[in-house]
Amino acid sequence: MNNQILTCPIRGRLKSKTFTKDGLTFTEEYQRIQCVNFLLSKNYPKQCFKFEDIVWKLGNNARNNLRADIVIVDENDDNKIILLAEIKRDNKEKNNAINNQLIPALIKTNARFGIYFDGVENVLFCDFDNYKTEYNLNNLPIFGFDFQQKSLTFADLIPIENITAILERLEQILHNIGTTKEEKYNRLFALILCKYFDEKQPWVLFGTDKPAFDKVVYTCCYIIANLGMLMEPFIPFSAKKIRDAFHQERTVWSPVDIVAGEKIERMPILFERMTDKDVL
Repeated sequence: MNNQILTCPIRGRLKSKTFTKDGLTFTEEYQRIQCVNFLLSKNYPKQCFKFEDIVWKLGNNARNNLRADIVIVDENDDNKIILLAEIKRDNKEKNNAINNQLIPALIKTNARFGIYFDGVENVLFCDFDNYKTEYNLNNLPIFGFDFQQKSLTFADLIPIENITAILERLEQILHNIGTTKEEKYNRLFALILCKYFDEKQPWVLFGTDKPAFDKVVYTCCYIIANLGMLMEPFIPFSAKKIRDAFHQERTVWSPVDIVAGEKIERMPILFERMTDKDVL
């Protein structure tokens, strides 16, 4: 991987590089630039950005002062802070950064918004609930608009930059809730399918939009059939249950097509429904 010198869209060319010495982990400066780009995409004005700014002076020793990685001030008042962001290169220090750096700074400055950003677990805090709740970062409003929590849409998605960190985080979650490889894969596939099913709410569509309901059910069946094929090398017993339900013969490891309108045998319960308690 090319360890390039970084260029910030506001500060210009920097001395920092993309990766740390191990060549695998993004530097904190890289993450800060990603956060800057996100804020610019929300129309936060370049002239309102400050970096490594002191937001709380603690005593006479400058080393004790509390700084924020990114500070955004009001267009007409440099002393009025709108947003603070705490940046980390990975999520290992997330809780400490939030509880001992970001939240105290937000309370001190009365900023409207606070961001914790590490490229994987990026979260938003708001003043209206005293910074008690972690919101999805995509809920940050466009500059000048009020906060409004909304469901994640395709337009909100951004390219994955640090897939390794995301996979490591997923592995950690699976490790916490599963003891065997089969159980871990069961939980992962259940998570993928339940997420789609819950977002589409077919139980609502059934009485309001039958064609949409049919499409969601077909898509769920298609996902299940193909997940069965993907699971074959890892959890063959569960894969066989899926093949039997869809009247499929064991064949080559390739995508599975299903026929719309075909009757499916009673599907056995493969995975338990996951709850927040299972993950957290």
